[in-house]
Amino acid sequence: MTSRTVLKSFFLLLLAGILFFSVLPASADGIAAETEVSDPETAELYAIVKLTQYGRVNLRVGPSANTERITVVEPGTKAKVLKNEGNWALIEVGEHVGYMSTYYLDFYYNGEPLLVPPVYPVAPVTTEPSSYVDPYYEPATWPRTEYTTMYVDTENGGKLNMRIRPDLNAPLVRSYEIGTAVIVLHRSGNWAYVQVGKRTGFMMLKYLSYTKPYIPVPTPIGSATVVHPRGSFVYLRSSKSTDSTANVLAKVPSGSYVEILSWDVWYCQVRYNGIVGYMVTSYLQGN
Repeated sequence: MTSRTVLKSFFLLLLAGILFFSVLPASADGIAAETEVSDPETAELYAIVKLTQYGRVNLRVGPSANTERITVVEPGTKAKVLKNEGNWALIEVGEHVGYMSTYYLDFYYNGEPLLVPPVYPVAPVTTEPSSYVDPYYEPATWPRTEYTTMYVDTENGGKLNMRIRPDLNAPLVRSYEIGTAVIVLHRSGNWAYVQVGKRTGFMMLKYLSYTKPYIPVPTPIGSATVVHPRGSFVYLRSSKSTDSTANVLAKVPSGSYVEILSWDVWYCQVRYNGIVGYMVTSYLQGN
């Protein structure tokens, strides 16, 4: 066999091998196709806070509008999504971690907008975020030496502030309406260490009374029907506010009848099933 014949046979064998291996299926250990969906544990799910008629949006310690507010977030802020539970998402915004209603969020997955965000966690949440703990529930340093019931009785009929320390400049826990029952746990000087529900804090002792003050009930000036745009319910709150300083007294279903006790452009004082509180005026339709 001549050298030319040997060389020709070698090239024919080489060409056959190339053609053979080119038709084999790709190995499972090979490079993934470009169209393969990203691994959900490495993909990025984030959200942008929507621009709303209310401006900033509340970030809360739990998946409910009745939980404490951690902070407020400006529209347009980008947030890392740790978990989505349908109506609420656990997000990370700067140094804060908390829950925000998905109604106020636009979701993006690897840069692409999502109409329906995935309900599973994109990245596993292995530790409870520190911001999830309500700082107002931390036990105070004063001892609990008594459990006497007293009532908020301010001189001007306004609300009484509960603070995290016995100091007029200390951060506010919550404000309470006149007539609110509080449990006095300890007294020292001008301050009382008190408990209202699950919350503990400090109130000025001179604005607490052993007897419940008389609170005249206003005469109704009219009536209205509660109208929610989505047919849901409207909160009846203890004061003219929608943040955490206004306790939720009741959830009033859309279509319910209420008595109007006082009216202004933003809030009305109403009575519903014997409960007196405040409701956003735009949710009321006069009868």
